[in-house]
Amino acid sequence: MKASIKFLVGAALTIVTCMSQAGFAGLSGESSAEKTANNQKFEGDWSGTLAGALHLVLHVKKSASGEYTAVLESVDQGHAVMPVDKLDVSAEHLFLSVNAVKGTFDAKWDDKTNAWIGTWTQGQQLPLILSR
Repeated sequence: MKASIKFLVGAALTIVTCMSQAGFAGLSGESSAEKTANNQKFEGDWSGTLAGALHLVLHVKKSASGEYTAVLESVDQGHAVMPVDKLDVSAEHLFLSVNAVKGTFDAKWDDKTNAWIGTWTQGQQLPLILSR
């Protein structure tokens, strides 16, 4: 199982991506205060375990210009890194893709657990929950 997870995740995982503040804050039907709160909720560290074996941390930062930078760290693989090619986030949905390993993470926000609950897909689908 560990070997297949290493194959799925790849040798390195770090996400570097930017998105405009308007792109993230464009959540329909929300006030400016709600949009700001959602931006602050997304910024920070999100961790999870892929298939119960591989520890991942998504580090999200917001620059002074309003752009987001995210880094996905594979703790169990020597803190390996890989760029993310796409990152879309709203109050209820998170999607990211890593073309180098043909992987995606598609998740929904869960208010009860305060976590992104979704599926990492890379040849097969594996559960992944990212929380603080």
